[in-house]
Amino acid sequence: MFKKYYVIAILAILILSATGCQYLKSEEQIITGEVIEIGSTNTTIIEIKTDNETKPVKEENKTKEETFSKNIIKIEKVEGDLISLKPDAYDPDGDKVIYTFTEPFNKEGLWKTKEGDTGEYKVTITASDGKLSTSEEILVIVKPTNKPPIIQCPDEFKFKETDLINIDCKIYDLEGEEVLVKYSGWMSSSKYQSKYGDEGEHKVLISTQDKQNKTSQKEVIIKIEKLNRAPVVQDIKTITIEETETAQVIVNATDSDDDKLTIKYSEPLNSKGVWQTKLGDAGTYNTFAVVSDSESSVKKEFKIVVTQKNTAPTIKYIEPITVDEGDTITLPIDAVDREGDKLSVKIVGWMKTDKYTTTYDDAGKYTVIITVSDGVLSTSQTVNITVNNVNRAPVFKVPA
Repeated sequence: MFKKYYVIAILAILILSATGCQYLKSEEQIITGEVIEIGSTNTTIIEIKTDNETKPVKEENKTKEETFSKNIIKIEKVEGDLISLKPDAYDPDGDKVIYTFTEPFNKEGLWKTKEGDTGEYKVTITASDGKLSTSEEILVIVKPTNKPPIIQCPDEFKFKETDLINIDCKIYDLEGEEVLVKYSGWMSSSKYQSKYGDEGEHKVLISTQDKQNKTSQKEVIIKIEKLNRAPVVQDIKTITIEETETAQVIVNATDSDDDKLTIKYSEPLNSKGVWQTKLGDAGTYNTFAVVSDSESSVKKEFKIVVTQKNTAPTIKYIEPITVDEGDTITLPIDAVDREGDKLSVKIVGWMKTDKYTTTYDDAGKYTVIITVSDGVLSTSQTVNITVNNVNRAPVFKVPA
């Protein structure tokens, strides 16, 4: 019996030593152990270092955790640590002591924790000399290791040229630590005012770091669609021509995207922007030209002013005139000017004016030339006049 209790005492001391913390044996005494770190910082070997020194423990203001600690030993580690339980006990009879461990520890008392092992684990350690055995439970608490910052955002962003690009990502730290964010590659910050010529796919690397120097990265693609720029067309000035002249429109247009341009004209212009005027076309014409790059078009309105061309007056045709001697001849002059200019009339030939009373001596054939002028241009017409002879009765002369 003494042997069994002795082994239990040794095992309890070993477990207490593995926790690296204090365990209450009674209200007035504690047994301390020491945790010895061996190898990498994530590997912990726990072995016995007994200490018989007693220290008073106060019962005031005990927490639930402190009360629970009276009943079970706790070992606290973080994800990724290697926990090694190596009890160092002996048997008074010299028998070999064999230790067994429940999961998640292996038969050597080792457990390499990993990410996702966060939680509380009750582990039973049993010491046996082959005949008698004793067991003790410990509580292994695995706390989460510090995680790198989280970057949540799409793999691809789409914009158009001249858009304000905003890489809208949700970046946070699971432990609530402040996160340093850096952008590199095509952009040096989360925002960029794009411009014409930025069309294409661009890579941006988002890098984060917390205060524990945990880092994370995410590469995103920025796709920028070409934004068509409308042609640039200079204003078209008013075109002024005279009737019978040719109007030709010259359109000065450029395209910043080097797109091929087409130009369409409204009437009276033809497809080449040309109009051959004629008499009677005088007036003001509102017209326009449309310049297109197949996606965008620009309309430019302008005027074509056609002034009247001065033309010679016209004289209504006068038929040949036949009268008898003694009749009065009146020339039916009917002249007009298309431009409405004031006209002057000149008559030359057998008659000097537009009216003449023939005599009995005028029998014969005559011509009269009528000329009408607007001061610049003139028109003439020849009129044929026939005066018939009229028989007169004899006249007696009585001698005085």
